[in-house]
Amino acid sequence: MLFEKLKTRNINIWNTYTKHEFADKLVSEELSQRSFDYYIQQDYYYLLIYLDAIEKLAQFPNAKECFTPIIEGVRIELKHHTKSDTSDINPSIATKNYTQYLKNLINNGTYEELLIAIAPCLVGYYELGVYISSLEVCENNRYEDWIKLYQDDDYKKSSDACTKLVDELINYDIQKLNEIFAKAIELEIDFFDQVLKY
Repeated sequence: MLFEKLKTRNINIWNTYTKHEFADKLVSEELSQRSFDYYIQQDYYYLLIYLDAIEKLAQFPNAKECFTPIIEGVRIELKHHTKSDTSDINPSIATKNYTQYLKNLINNGTYEELLIAIAPCLVGYYELGVYISSLEVCENNRYEDWIKLYQDDDYKKSSDACTKLVDELINYDIQKLNEIFAKAIELEIDFFDQVLKY
């Protein structure tokens, strides 16, 4: 299966991403509220571009069923983020790099390339949620709402649907898709790293 093939080729950085120190600090509440608010602000900016990407993917008949409910989910997530102060967001270098990469594929990439670029985010956050569920969350954790966001059944369905679309791809350049997959993972890692450094 293509998704597992790409994941296996990039297993070291995939594990760094889906078991990132950000998650450990979140469940232990070692992550400061200031850093978490910064994450939410940067993520809000990212999700606006991510929404553009999945809306474009949903225009393809074979992907419409997968991405239509995900679009609604992202809109809900954006509303969830507005509980924090998302006004006057100044995107960081890591956020700009990630969103510019997606914008370029939205405007110039193929369906296959754009799908592979968003797969690490969509599927990776589910695996991050699985990792978090294996950790001991401190009692009355102030980040509980966010922690639960990527662990519900609907999110798992979205992750599985995206994986299925990747596995259905044919006539692709494996080297090109691998480069995109790896780049997206690296951008995700940079995104988390910036929060820990803030």
